[in-house]
Order: sequence, then structure tokens, then C-alpha cells
Amino acid sequence: MPLGRNKILITGATGFLGYELVNYLSKKYDVVSTSKKIRKNFIKFDYPKTKLTNIAFKGIDTIIHLASLDRDEVKKNYKNAKINNYDLTKYILNLSIKNRVKNFIYISSIGVYGDNLTKNLTEKTKPKPIDRYSKLKLKCEKLLKKKSNKQKILILRLSNIVGTPLIITKGYKKLFLPNICLSAIKKNKIVLKTDGSQYRDFLELRLFKKIINIFLMKINRIDNFSIFNISSNNSLKIIDVTKKVCSIFKKKFNKEIKIIIGNKTKEKKYVIDNRKMTKFLNIKIKNNYNKLIIDIIKFLKNETRVS
Repeated sequence: MPLGRNKILITGATGFLGYELVNYLSKKYDVVSTSKKIRKNFIKFDYPKTKLTNIAFKGIDTIIHLASLDRDEVKKNYKNAKINNYDLTKYILNLSIKNRVKNFIYISSIGVYGDNLTKNLTEKTKPKPIDRYSKLKLKCEKLLKKKSNKQKILILRLSNIVGTPLIITKGYKKLFLPNICLSAIKKNKIVLKTDGSQYRDFLELRLFKKIINIFLMKINRIDNFSIFNISSNNSLKIIDVTKKVCSIFKKKFNKEIKIIIGNKTKEKKYVIDNRKMTKFLNIKIKNNYNKLIIDIIKFLKNETRVS
């Protein structure tokens, strides 16, 4: 049965995805969220400086755990990243079990596949993470699996979620599509670090929010430990996406954008298989790339004028 009026605790609620989920799910559920700073309607929680009390978990039925440092931050300071990504997850997990929270949804990354991003990737594909960010994600997954006999654990391995957010966060500007669109707006050029031959799977933000909502509605039908790929099932070349952005700037905004490519790289095409997700949720996934890019450009142009 659906969660109904039971509470959801969302960590990392001030980040790109966290903020979007809080606002979207608050219309349907009783949502509690955490923040490192004092904010209205947020529980102040800055691990390990501050701790959560048992009261924070009162009535909580499901936790959606997004809080973590991003890939760049992990690279800069691994010791701090381990605390904020792994130790924090362990802390919240143990507290949630102690307070009998039924469901724990962990937002992971398709980056855990690492060296195996060279073929059709299903949830059965062996993870071979390369970078420390992805290795920490996998370490958290393994920790959660050990505890799945005590509560229901749902692992969601995300591809690249893109769209127009309610607010611009630091993390949003780092995302590939917003990043190159912002560069085109401000500098009339897009500078790629490589020749753009890498592949990426993009999934629209509106679809991601819908996916999370349906998972919440069907969570009682999920096994105690389940992993789902959250993707569009369609990988695109970075250079092709960049050219599409430039084409839209020319046709819709009458602006010529120069592409500057970097070092040559080789990367085989991969497909992140999402059939397990689409079958379970009974949902069709189809990105509207033209509208998506146009909306991002309009959003960023407006934000640039305001700032």
C-alpha cells in the first residue's frame, strides 16, 4: 500500500536533487529534511559536528539518503569525503534501524560500474568503480546490503539527471549540460576537456521525480534488498550533445557558439539497461532533448540576468 501520510526523511535536501525532491514530494507526503545550516522547516544536522536525536526519526517510515560530497569534492579531500559519504551513511542507517524506520532508499551512481561501462549494463553487471567517489558509493551499497535483514533497502543507481531546477545550486552548475549552456551564454564558446567521444546517459529531472514517487507508492512490493538502474537506456556522445546545444543556440537564440575540443580519448558505447525499473514501475522513459536544452538555456539566461 502507498505511504499515505507517513513521514519521509530526506538528507542532502539543499542539493540539486534533494531540493527538487523535497518540494515535489511535500505535495504528496509529510516530508522532513535536513540542512547543515539553520533553515526554516529544516532539521539542522552537520555531521559529525552535530548529531540527530531519536526525535528526528519519530513517525519516519522511509529515508531517502542523498547527502554526500560530489566527485570533485571527493577528489580534493578524500578523508573529509569518507566522513561525509560513508561514515554519515553508516550513522544514519544505524539510527534508522534503532528507530525502526521501515525503508531506506540510497541514491547511488552508475559510476559504480566503472571499468564495466563498456557494454549493456544490467543490475547484475559486476561493479568495478575507478574513482574514489564511486568506490565510496559501492562501499555504502555493501554496508546497506549487510543490514537488509533489518529493514527494506532500495539502491538506486543514477545516470545523469538534468533539467531546470527551482533554484541554482553549486552542484547544478557542475553538471555537463548546464555547464556548457552557461559557458555558451557567458563566453559564446564551449570548451571540452576531450574530443567529446565519451558517452553519457541523460535522464530528465521531471522523469526522475516521477520515478521516485512511483517507487514510494510501490515500495511494499520490493524485496528487502533491491538495486535498480535509473537511466534513459540511451547513451549519447558528448560531442553530439554539444553540437545539438550549439544548433539550438543558432536556431532559437540567433547566437553562434564556438566549440573547442581537447585531447583525444577512446570510450566504447554503453547502454545502461533500465528494463528492470520500467517493468516494475510500469513507466515509459523518453527524453525530449530539444525542449530540455531550450528550457535549460532559458532558465540560465534568466538567472544570469538576475545575478
